[in-house]
Amino acid sequence: MATPNTPFLFRNSALPNHCYYEELKLAVPVNDTLYPTDIEFQCITVSCRHDYVLVIKHCDRYLLRHGCIEQPPDYSRPYPDCCTQIKCAD
Repeated sequence: MATPNTPFLFRNSALPNHCYYEELKLAVPVNDTLYPTDIEFQCITVSCRHDYVLVIKHCDRYLLRHGCIEQPPDYSRPYPDCCTQIKCAD
């Protein structure tokens, strides 16, 4: 379901035992995962490893097959439920 992990090192001296994701202003506790919702055009999960590496997972991309329709993402739901859904007739 997830694209390959994208690691970033985000240790912030003002937030001990947290990684900080500047783009979304998220403080993620070490060894924890957040599932942010209601962020326009963002369906992600954000984890902070023990070594202060921030790991962000995004939705997969799909090629739409014949006979399938794409249901838009629902940013009010947590990852991976917020991802675009593909519904096929067969």
